[in-house]
Amino acid sequence: MKSLAAAAATLLLLGICGAAAAGEPALRVERFDEALALRPDGATLSFVLRKPAGSSADDASRLPLALSQLASELGLAELRLTQTHGAIERPRAPRGAELVAHFFDGGDAARWGTLHRSLSAHTCAALSTMGGLQTPVGRPRLAFPPSTTASAAADWGALAPPDALRVAGGAWYGVLPREPLCSANIEPFAELLPCGAEAGLGRMLTRRILHTRAHSLSLSLVRSRSGAMQLNATVTVALDPGDDAFAILGPAPVPCVLADSSVLQLGEGGAVPLGTVQDPVWEGAAQAWKLAASKPRVRVADEDAGGVRVYSRIHADGYVGGTLSVTVVSAHETPLVASLWQVLPWPMRPAYRTLKVSNATLLQRTLSPPNRERYTAGSSIELLLLLQRRQAATVSVEFGRAYLEMEAFPADAARGIDVPAASVTYWPDAHAAAIGSAEAFGAAVKNQTLGQPVRVYGSGMVLPSVWVDFSMPFNVVCISSTFLTLMFGSVLSASLFEQPKPGEQAPKRPLNKLVDKVIALTDIVFADAQMKALRAEAAAKEATAAAAKKSE
Repeated sequence: MKSLAAAAATLLLLGICGAAAAGEPALRVERFDEALALRPDGATLSFVLRKPAGSSADDASRLPLALSQLASELGLAELRLTQTHGAIERPRAPRGAELVAHFFDGGDAARWGTLHRSLSAHTCAALSTMGGLQTPVGRPRLAFPPSTTASAAADWGALAPPDALRVAGGAWYGVLPREPLCSANIEPFAELLPCGAEAGLGRMLTRRILHTRAHSLSLSLVRSRSGAMQLNATVTVALDPGDDAFAILGPAPVPCVLADSSVLQLGEGGAVPLGTVQDPVWEGAAQAWKLAASKPRVRVADEDAGGVRVYSRIHADGYVGGTLSVTVVSAHETPLVASLWQVLPWPMRPAYRTLKVSNATLLQRTLSPPNRERYTAGSSIELLLLLQRRQAATVSVEFGRAYLEMEAFPADAARGIDVPAASVTYWPDAHAAAIGSAEAFGAAVKNQTLGQPVRVYGSGMVLPSVWVDFSMPFNVVCISSTFLTLMFGSVLSASLFEQPKPGEQAPKRPLNKLVDKVIALTDIVFADAQMKALRAEAAAKEATAAAAKKSE
């Protein structure tokens, strides 16, 4: 890392000299900043667009007009959307698509539906299916607090006062565990930028990033009551030891003329203005990065040894039910207060009377029962836990499995039903002994006095589908048709034909006469064949006798 830091310092000096020569423009309230951060294990492209307070949603700005108008019409305070393929550790994100929204007045189901359907059109993702059979939604109270804290307002400066960022109610949450990433998602993502994919770091948003082991697209929109708005668009790429970041990102980009700052950051070194990064400097940075990437890497799990890990497991009991188990391992030296959040698809029917918590103190629980309407939102579990120092807490609940109709089975019915990953949100700066009751903790979270939380995710799971005998409908149709045929035939015979009186011979029906003729014809044919066989046998005997007499 020393060589990487030295190269970054050299680039920083060149950038400072170049900026001083060119004359950096004065800072404006409305800003667009872009940055490329390169690490040995990955790369992050970040784009930040800010809009000042007091401006209308229809005002021309660098922010996308459609998103600005949508947030204004719905009363949206905050929005976080991530689309992830593979295991992303920095920043952590679940696989698939995850959408979290906050409204100033708490929101309602109609506006939530309008939001995810509109975002589905903007991002070319299947967000409009949230709330279906395999796309559960929920209303977490503490697990996903708004990030619009007083510290965020201080970062904005004069954009918005702290009180203008407060929101009411909990979050709106939706997840798509199986949503893949493709080039159709990258193109709309690049169109959100002022220069699009024509200039600046947006030129690196190509299909090449989809060839990496793991990649993630993230959109974060924060809005104040006074009209200030900030959009953070982030692309994260995880690299294997054999990957070349500069081959994936492409050549040195042309700076975007609408960007207030466009920088390159190597490792832990300083940031270099992108306008001074010409081809020779870009090649030098590539060589420094390759040298650092060739050295043994420190795993993120080892760096985060003092954090929290989440492990989920399903113990299936045949096709009847099973047990969901979530283990939260805390390596902290002090107790922690954490919020566990787990959403379940509709086919999983949890029995909350069997909910058990071990090696932790349950402070508060919010349980959402399964919806009675088939193939809808599903259920959710939110627990506020007090984790002891260096302990592993386990939460388990039994569940049953619902039968699906034939039309409700997914295209690949053999794969099963996806269960979203569990998440744990904890506040490392909050001292557990000073929190007191669960109500006091909830008030502290609402007042945003606990600092920024840390969120970790477990791994997603797959629940085998309850398979039925798909030949049963055929068997039922055959049995019912046979029964109806026999019943209808008997009723028809009794209705159309007159029954004989006692002592009288019943007249033969046309069908019986036809049967008699067929039997008579059959007898004639068999009799003729029998006569021919007898004649052939007699002729054979005569021939044998004649031959014997001649031989004598």
